[in-house]
Amino acid sequence: MKFLQELLVDYHPRDFEIKLWDGTRWQPDAGQFRRFTWKINSPTAVRSVFTSASQLALAEAYICNDFDIDGDIESIFPLADYFSNLSSARKLHLGALLLTLPASPNHQRSNHAP
Repeated sequence: MKFLQELLVDYHPRDFEIKLWDGTRWQPDAGQFRRFTWKINSPTAVRSVFTSASQLALAEAYICNDFDIDGDIESIFPLADYFSNLSSARKLHLGALLLTLPASPNHQRSNHAP
């Protein structure tokens, strides 16, 4: 997915795996221990988080089961910081790439069970 490739191009070392809604998996950078797996459950989830003005968008997506974390959940905080520190120009460029994500009109949020 071009959006995630561009989003993470400067994030190193990537010590987590990404699992996309279509079953695609991206392994951690070579030589990195997998601290967690970031499961992205739909392209709609990506769009909603990265177009949100809320700094809590990732947490909200997790609560609504748009994303899931398997492993050390605290290890996602550096990634969230990276996202929140992207420049305006970078966000604009990434915003254009969000339009290339496939549609998933059947995606419905479902809260994590307690």
